[in-house]
Amino acid sequence: MLPLYCDVRGEAYRRLIDYAVERSRFFVFANRYGMSESEEKVLYALKPFFIEKRHMGELYPDNAIAYSKGTYYIYKCCPEAGEILKETADSLFTWQHPNLPEDLCFWDERENDYLYVVAHEEMAGMNLDEEEAAALAESIPGLFFRLPKYNYRSIHHYSERGDFPYTASTGNRKFGQSGALAY
Repeated sequence: MLPLYCDVRGEAYRRLIDYAVERSRFFVFANRYGMSESEEKVLYALKPFFIEKRHMGELYPDNAIAYSKGTYYIYKCCPEAGEILKETADSLFTWQHPNLPEDLCFWDERENDYLYVVAHEEMAGMNLDEEEAAALAESIPGLFFRLPKYNYRSIHHYSERGDFPYTASTGNRKFGQSGALAY
């Protein structure tokens, strides 16, 4: 599991949701504090894709979303559901109570984490190898992984502003499209 360096926002968020929907079988939210009206609206919009709800003891202990008691809502991944996720939020870390259901996560066919989010802790990551993560970060400006081959001194600044002033280059320490300073 490779951690993300920071929140994924705007167009990068929308492209990441598309990517995760294409490669995952399920997505899941947590309800730990009771359901607000705005959270209920999201669940209602996603009702056609609803599979089931579970409680903490019914999830795999390795699922990142299972860090505390709650009710977990599991949905089928499909492009139509992805559109609702993209219309509802503009970043991964906005999936927090009371405005939205908690901790949007994507699972593979065996219900293992593919993309996890613990929004209130500003933590997220993906189940990718380093090569796939680097290629994905290069293809989605504003998506940053913690990869050993990158130096992250300037990433946070560029990711939040969304301006990527340099083109991709390897070996000569220029910023790439992903904003990572390449060695």
